[in-house]
Amino acid sequence: SMRLPLAGLGLRGAVAARFWLYQRREPLSLVYWGLVAVITAAVSASSVFGQQHHPATILASAVFGAAFVGIFHANAAAQTGPAFVLEATALGRRRDLRAYFSGQNLVLCVIGAPLVVAVCFALAAVVGDPGMGVEATPIVLAGLGAALGLGDLFTAALPYPMVKRAGTPVFVAAPGFAGHRIGSVLGTLAGTAALAAPVIVGAVLAANGPDAIRIGVLLPCAAVYGFALAVVGVRLAAKVAESKMPEICQVALRTVA
Repeated sequence: SMRLPLAGLGLRGAVAARFWLYQRREPLSLVYWGLVAVITAAVSASSVFGQQHHPATILASAVFGAAFVGIFHANAAAQTGPAFVLEATALGRRRDLRAYFSGQNLVLCVIGAPLVVAVCFALAAVVGDPGMGVEATPIVLAGLGAALGLGDLFTAALPYPMVKRAGTPVFVAAPGFAGHRIGSVLGTLAGTAALAAPVIVGAVLAANGPDAIRIGVLLPCAAVYGFALAVVGVRLAAKVAESKMPEICQVALRTVA
């Protein structure tokens, strides 16, 4: 009896609306977002709690936080489980697959970007250099686009069944597929750092520059760059998934919740 928000925007909107609801209703989604915040903060723990503060480590926190948004949501078909087979009936064309991946990415970006940026600003305030939060923001935007694109690509190219740990809502790789999980994690983390490297260099060079450069130029350029990376990732993932849909469905069926 309720109208699904965004459903009027087509398949992409319907996927985004459903995925948005899952972020609030699924314990696993809440756990993942909590872990993203913890990991982002933990990378700079030495600067926060050590005797010598090194604000530059906050830039590393920005990369790790963005990367783990993609890592936790890679292998999306297996995380959906057998229900993905029903979803696959609406994903018969490459255009539909692009809508599926981009709809999920939209929600992850809307939640992930403010979360990681907020943690980075909090870390910067704790170490006594709030300006480092400004440098970290473009890195988060670029890194998030890279991580989401890579997560989509690993979802399509390296799917593997998952099982849920007893007593927790967390999924792990099924026996015999640990290598797939490690490859996905390391590939996304390394790929995010490499693809975000131009923005990292720009943020470091502009650290002592005027706000017009740091905010007026670097920030929008990083946002556009991150968006472009996500679009490329979605298109590549859709192309790969189109030919591997039977295999992806088999993986989803083998996932045990």
